[in-house]
Amino acid sequence: MNNMNSPTISVVICTSDRGERVVNAVESVLANDHPAFELIVIDQSRDTATGCVLQRFARDRRFRYLSVRFKGWARGHNLGLRMARSPIVAITDDDCVVPPDW
Repeated sequence: MNNMNSPTISVVICTSDRGERVVNAVESVLANDHPAFELIVIDQSRDTATGCVLQRFARDRRFRYLSVRFKGWARGHNLGLRMARSPIVAITDDDCVVPPDW
């Protein structure tokens, strides 16, 4: 059973102006077979296109989304690390597809 009060792994994806192209990365993480994880997406886009396409995942309790106004992968990843509820954090890029057992 998935206990989202205490995920054992947090995954962070930092994205910027990807729009629909980020969906494959998000879908692949959410298809993971790990029993208790969260996915945090930090969106540094200049417009709302990426946020709009990611709305389809809003009902998934494992998915967390934050739109920010600053730029920089390091700043985005650092924010994701601060938001993580697990002591174990995995980071993947917004154009990567991870395997189900990642």
